[in-house]
Amino acid sequence: MIIIKQDAAGQEVWRYSGELMHQGEKVSIVHAHFGREDLPFYGILFKRGDLFVEAFYHDKWYNILEIYDRDDGQLKGWYCNLSRPPRITGESITFQDLALDVLLVKDGEVQVLDEDEYLAQRLDPTEKRMVEAALQEVLQILAEPGFRVRVGSKGDGSCVCSSE
Repeated sequence: MIIIKQDAAGQEVWRYSGELMHQGEKVSIVHAHFGREDLPFYGILFKRGDLFVEAFYHDKWYNILEIYDRDDGQLKGWYCNLSRPPRITGESITFQDLALDVLLVKDGEVQVLDEDEYLAQRLDPTEKRMVEAALQEVLQILAEPGFRVRVGSKGDGSCVCSSE
């Protein structure tokens, strides 16, 4: 599976490969490995080979990435892209990133990132309302104790909370 990240104007900014782990009615879950050089990022060190469990919700204005360390498999945190709902085909997942992001590190600190870049975009008022609603939804989801990106027990692709 190829994941294609585009900017708000539809221009490709990044492309990488992942393994489709689940294709449900509501969400597609992909396992991908960080393919760039090690990168310090707001208190998390992304390392080449870190595992990203990526949830692309078919009708949501965000995706959620759960990040695991390549060396010890420990959870590092979550990264969320606020984006238009993805386009999913048999070969690819394409999403248009709208610049606003949320980072939740393992200790519980939540950071909303790139607000200035988001505000500088020329989104129509309807899209801005959708992004702002999605931001509130993401913040609520990430506040749930034990949140994990997993396929629900009914196979519906819902996110379930666990204490693992």
